[in-house]
Amino acid sequence: MDNKNKIAITYGRISEIKKICPLPELHPFFQWVYLGKNVPFSLKLEQLLGTSTKIKIGDLLQEIAKEFRQEYIDYIGELSLAAERLHPIGCWWLSSVSEKNPFISDVFLHFCYIKFCQRIIGNLSSDLFIVCETRALAQALLSNLSQSDKYTVWLADDSQVAVSGG
Repeated sequence: MDNKNKIAITYGRISEIKKICPLPELHPFFQWVYLGKNVPFSLKLEQLLGTSTKIKIGDLLQEIAKEFRQEYIDYIGELSLAAERLHPIGCWWLSSVSEKNPFISDVFLHFCYIKFCQRIIGNLSSDLFIVCETRALAQALLSNLSQSDKYTVWLADDSQVAVSGG
């Protein structure tokens, strides 16, 4: 029997999440976290999954954002200079990624979500269910978290097909 903790990642609407809950692959006392900005959706998840096992993200997410903010701004600045050299009249400036303001683009927020998950999984005492606001974030998490052999990670959907594992 595999003693590694399991991490299921999903995205979507409540009706879709209801189809895959409960997750038979996870221990009945799994923890869960919502990575998104949709407060009404988060409240519906709390009704579905309960609040006692929900991981609160606020403080650690703020700490991570503070830690990496300047590095992110510098990196986007470097990308901007490189894009300008390659294509002086290019489309870089039309993309939301070129924007250093985190209220315009979700790139920095998603980066912080990934860092958050990487930090909390080191202290996991149970299985984890991650609900993402977007498919892109779910896939980015799958890619980043699947690099360790300390836990098994997969993208859960209503067909319950395991996409990846560590």
